[in-house]
Amino acid sequence: KAIKSKGNTIVTAAAGSGKTAVLVERVIEKLCDEKNPVSADRLLIVTFTNAAAAEMRQRIEKALADKCTEQPNNEFLLRQRLLISSADICTIDSFCIRLVRNYFSLLGISPDFKIADEVTDLGIKYGVLKKIFNELFEKNDTDFLEFLEASNSEYGTANAEKNILQIYNFCQKLPQGFKWLKECAENYNPANLKNSIYYNIFFEDVFNKTNLYLTELKAFRRDLFSHEKTDLKYGKYFDDLIEYLSKLSAYAEKLKWDDISNLLGNLPNFIGRFVYSKNYDRELFDRGSEIYKSAKFFIINTAKKFSMSFCELEKEFEFYYRIVLQIYDIVVAFNEVYIEQLHKESYMTFALVELYALKLLTKEDEQGNLISSDLSNELISMYDEIMVD
Repeated sequence: KAIKSKGNTIVTAAAGSGKTAVLVERVIEKLCDEKNPVSADRLLIVTFTNAAAAEMRQRIEKALADKCTEQPNNEFLLRQRLLISSADICTIDSFCIRLVRNYFSLLGISPDFKIADEVTDLGIKYGVLKKIFNELFEKNDTDFLEFLEASNSEYGTANAEKNILQIYNFCQKLPQGFKWLKECAENYNPANLKNSIYYNIFFEDVFNKTNLYLTELKAFRRDLFSHEKTDLKYGKYFDDLIEYLSKLSAYAEKLKWDDISNLLGNLPNFIGRFVYSKNYDRELFDRGSEIYKSAKFFIINTAKKFSMSFCELEKEFEFYYRIVLQIYDIVVAFNEVYIEQLHKESYMTFALVELYALKLLTKEDEQGNLISSDLSNELISMYDEIMVD
C-alpha cells in the first residue's frame, strides 16, 4: 500500500521492520512508473543521519542498476541512473544548511559560517549568560532577584543559569518558541486568572475525579439497600458523602473557587474506621470500605489544594506571573546577544540553522499562525515527491 499509494503517506512501524526498504521501493516505483514517471532530480529524500542518507542512495542506485539490467534499452531508466548520483538525498541538517547558505541575503547573515561543536557552543552560551546576569545584578532588579530565589540561586547562579539554558534550548525546538514562552507567562496573569489554562485544568481535574467517585459511591449505595444490617450501620455515612461530593462537583463545574474552599474547609464527619461484624455481608463490607477510604483521601488532598482563598490565589498567580515574565525577558535577551556572538565568530548551531530554514519557509498570517512563504512555494514547485525517512 505505502509503495503505490498516492498523495501524503505516513508509515509507522517498529525499528528494523523495513520502513527504509518500503521507501526505496516507493522511489523505484515512482521512477519506473510507465504512465507518470518521476525524474530522480525532482525527488527530495531526507533522512536524519549521514549514514542513513548514504545507505539510502546506495540502495536506490542498486535497485536502479537491477532495473537497467532487466531493461537495457529503457533510455529513461538509464538517465535516472545518471541523475540519482546528484539527487537530493540528504540529512535534514544538510538540507537546512544548504537552504540557509543559498538564501542568506534574505536572512541578513553571512553564508560563511561553520557549525560550532558542543563544547564551543556551551562556552559561548555561558559567557553570554554571565554577561546578562551581571547586568541584572548591577541594576539590582527585584524581579530578577525573585527569580534567583525561586531557582534556589540566592548564593550562586548555577541553578538559574541551568534553568534558563534548558528553557532556551526547549524554545529552539519549537517553531515559535518565544511566543509559546510568552503565552506560558500570560497563563499566570492574575488579570485573566479565570481564563487561565492552569485554572481551568485544575477545576476540570477536580470535577472529573469527583464525578468518578460519585458514580462508584452511588452504584455501591444501590447495592447497600439490599443488605439491611450493613445499610443500617453505614448507609447514612455514604449518603452524607454522596451529598458532599455532589456539592463539590457542582462548584467545580461552575469554577467557584471560594465556594469549594469554604466547603472543603468544613470536612464531612468521616467514619474513623470500618468495623466488621458477622451480621454484615463480607464482600459488600470490603468493597464499601475501599471506596469510602479512597473518596475520603481524595477530599482531604483536594482540601489542601483549595486551602487558600481566591484573593490569595490571585497573589500567588501574580508572583508566578512576574517570575515567568522575568524568565521570558532573560531568554529573549540571551537569544539576541547569543546569536550576535555566534555571528561575530562565524559560528552556527544545527538548532539555529533549522530555525533560520523555518524562517525562510514560513511567514505569519494576520492571526500569527505560520503559513508557507513564497520561497517555500517556489521550492515545492522544484520537487514532485518529498520523502522523509
